[in-house]
Amino acid sequence: MKTKHLTTKINELIEDIYMLFEKKERSYMTHRLNNQQHILLTLLMRESNLSPSDLAESLDITKSAISQQLKILEDKKYIVRKQDKTDKRVVTIKLAENGRRYQEEMKQFYENVNQTYETHLTKEELKEMYNSLDNLRKVVQNL
Repeated sequence: MKTKHLTTKINELIEDIYMLFEKKERSYMTHRLNNQQHILLTLLMRESNLSPSDLAESLDITKSAISQQLKILEDKKYIVRKQDKTDKRVVTIKLAENGRRYQEEMKQFYENVNQTYETHLTKEELKEMYNSLDNLRKVVQNL
């Protein structure tokens, strides 16, 4: 197989896996969020107390676009915005009641995913896949 054709196939495979994963994840979840809201909550689950600016920078979108999504998430009680007590200009975002429920559902979903991986793939296959995907991520970051 030619290298160019192989790299095209790799890109298609990554897209297919992403779409399948998203579809499975959405069918598992009871929350109905758009992709940007899902990503925002995922970032907040990984690191608490992020500011709107941190989120905008992470997603490479405008603060205005972030504010719109945060307003929706706040209205739906997924997040709460907290003003810093010493510097009123500083706002951090934390998970609220529905955000914590979402986090718990995501945790359960990933536990199921991990069990499925471990059932169908050997430890060596998992290590090899991890290393390959990590290398690919580094390549994509340098595009």
